[in-house]
Amino acid sequence: MTRIEANYVLACQYMNSASPAYGAINDITGDPTFVVPRENGMAILGLKMAAEILRDNSYIERAQLAADYLTLIQDQSDGSWFDQYDFTTPVANGKSPTQTAEVMIAFYKLGFRPERYVSMRAGAQYLLDCQNPANKGGIDDGLLGGGKYRQNDQWLYHSHRWASDNSYAYWALKAAQHWAILENELDFAQTCQIAAQNILNGINQYLYVNDPSDPDHGVWRAKIDSQGQPVDPNFHEWINYAPQMLDLPAVGVGSARVGTWIHQNLQNTDGACVQDNGDLQNHKSPGFSFQASLCWLDLRQRNYSASALGWTYRSGLWQRTPDPNGIAGGWVDWIADGVPENWWWRFIDTSFYAIAAYNGGYDFRTYTDTDLIPASFSRRSSAN
Repeated sequence: MTRIEANYVLACQYMNSASPAYGAINDITGDPTFVVPRENGMAILGLKMAAEILRDNSYIERAQLAADYLTLIQDQSDGSWFDQYDFTTPVANGKSPTQTAEVMIAFYKLGFRPERYVSMRAGAQYLLDCQNPANKGGIDDGLLGGGKYRQNDQWLYHSHRWASDNSYAYWALKAAQHWAILENELDFAQTCQIAAQNILNGINQYLYVNDPSDPDHGVWRAKIDSQGQPVDPNFHEWINYAPQMLDLPAVGVGSARVGTWIHQNLQNTDGACVQDNGDLQNHKSPGFSFQASLCWLDLRQRNYSASALGWTYRSGLWQRTPDPNGIAGGWVDWIADGVPENWWWRFIDTSFYAIAAYNGGYDFRTYTDTDLIPASFSRRSSAN
C-alpha cells in the first residue's frame, strides 16, 4: 500500500524542469493547475514516510523538489502561501494559516537547510501577524485568527479562531524556533517559543470543552469568534479533534474521551467515518477515516481504528488498479448513499493519511523545549 500511494503522489508531481512549477504536486493527477500548498506539505510527509519504510531515497529527492517549488511560490510580501495556485500563479483570494503552517512542518521534517530558513522565518512571521490582536481583532487570547482574505483589492484579517489553524501553527512555530536556534537568531527563537506557548494557552482556555455536562466534553470547539464565543457549536467535524490528531501537548490530548467522541459522533456502524454531522453526514470518507484512525491508534482504541481501516479497504474507493489514465493509487474522496465521487477525485493528502494510518500512526511533533540542542548548533555557537 505504501509504495502504491507514494507512487500516486509522484504521478501527481509536475516534472517539467524547464517550468518554474517544476516539482509542484497537483492535488490530483494532471498539470499543476490545482496546487494547494498545505496538501503539498502533507504529500511531502507521505513521501518521507515512504522513503523510510521502503528504504528508497528517491522519494526524498522528489519531496525536496516539492519543497523547492513551495519556497519559490511563497508570497514575499508577508511570508504566507495562498490557498491555491495555477502553476506558480495564485488563484485564490485567501491565505489560511494552515497553508503556511503545514508547509513549515514539511520543511522541518525534511531536515534543516540554511537556504530554506529564510522561507521558514518568513512563514513564522505571517503566523505571528495572524496572532496579533491589532490584526485579528477581538480579545488577546493567544490564538491565531483565520488568516487573510482579499476584499475590494484590500487584504483583511479573519477574526474567527479555528482549532485546526492553531494546532498546525503551534508545531510550525516550534519548528521555526528550532531553526532559529540553529541560525543563532536567539531573539527570534524566543519570539516563536512565546507565541507557540500562547497558542497552547488559548487552546486550553478557549477551545477545550471542559464542562462535564456538555456533550462535547473532552474535545475542542472547532471555531470561536473574536470574543471567545463558540460558532456553530453543534456542527461537528474533524477540526473538533485536531489537537489530538496533531499530538499537541494540550489539555485533553491523550484522553480516551476524545476517541469515544469521534466514534459516537462521526463513525458509522460499518466503520466508515463521515465528513461531518451536517449536510455531508452521508458522505463516507476514506480521508476522514484515516485521520480519525491516527487518533485512535495513539489512544490505543484499536477496535475503532480497525473498523475504520477495514471499511476503507472494503469500500472500493482505493484505486488499486490503473485508472482510465493508466495510474494506480489514490482514494476516491467519498461515497454517499452507495454512489462514489468520480474516479479521478483522489487527493494527495489522503495518500499521506493512508500511509500514516496503515503504518501505525504519525508523530506530528516538531521541536520541543525538552529536546537537546543539536551538536551542529553547539559547534556554531562555539565558533561565534
